[in-house]
Amino acid sequence: IISIDTSGSMEGKPEEIAKSLLVQILQMDKKKKRKCFLITFSVHTKILEISKPGHWHKVKEFLKKSFTGGTDGEEMLTNIINALNTKDYSMADALIISDFEFSSPLSMTRKKILHEQTKGTHFYGLQIGRGNNEYKNLLDKIWQI
Repeated sequence: IISIDTSGSMEGKPEEIAKSLLVQILQMDKKKKRKCFLITFSVHTKILEISKPGHWHKVKEFLKKSFTGGTDGEEMLTNIINALNTKDYSMADALIISDFEFSSPLSMTRKKILHEQTKGTHFYGLQIGRGNNEYKNLLDKIWQI
């Protein structure tokens, strides 16, 4: 499960990095015949199950769009948890690509994430930028660039 922050604070170089990384991950997943679930988020989230053959054109559309708007991480986290509770993505790992300039999760969401981690799911972050990251104590690992 990949979540990409498409808010205005990710515009420019962070956007280029996020899109390039997505393309690389998708190529690896396709080669290994792995399913991929993409969540893009800013003010609202959009979900795209990329492993379905007809959805590749939607990825190309996404890559053409610019990043704008504010950031609401809560809806994105809820969508990750919902995906983890499906047959196809149970026990999947989640990667959040963002500058992490959004609020900490609500208490209930935090508990759900911790519950998924006890089942073996890993939550990773790629932080583009060096701002404060309130998720450092929640995610299993965060890389910074």
